[in-house]
Amino acid sequence: MEKTPVQKPVPTTVFAPGRSGNPRGRQPGSKNKLTLLREQLATPELLKFTVEATVTAAKNGDVGALKLLLERLWAVPRATLPVAEPIAGGAGTLAERGQAVIDAALASKIPADVAALMLQSLQGQARLVESEDLQARIEALERSFAANTSSPN
Repeated sequence: MEKTPVQKPVPTTVFAPGRSGNPRGRQPGSKNKLTLLREQLATPELLKFTVEATVTAAKNGDVGALKLLLERLWAVPRATLPVAEPIAGGAGTLAERGQAVIDAALASKIPADVAALMLQSLQGQARLVESEDLQARIEALERSFAANTSSPN
């Protein structure tokens, strides 16, 4: 006796296309509490008061207020030195280029944060070289295996 497949009933909870799964949820265009608070606090009078209070605090020796003002008024300059020089051109091994970056940072030729980024780039390059080498080894093994299995013994 053959069994006939039993079809499962279609559940009534399947979402209809274009209909939200949470129709009573947040309405489109509504703002969260932080946005509403920012809008209430961003009045010209309150902003002026805040700036004046921060300037006064900085004048009275508040280092945090001074730091805030300086960071907002003058952007931190980005490195404009020829920072790629230690690793440019691919001269030497990856280890030698990494050592050149470290030497340049220790000699203050490049900033430490730039040196860290350059070392990360070299690390990524090392992974690529390793991946290519591994792929070449696997292909050589596959060719060797195919040659050994196809030749009669």
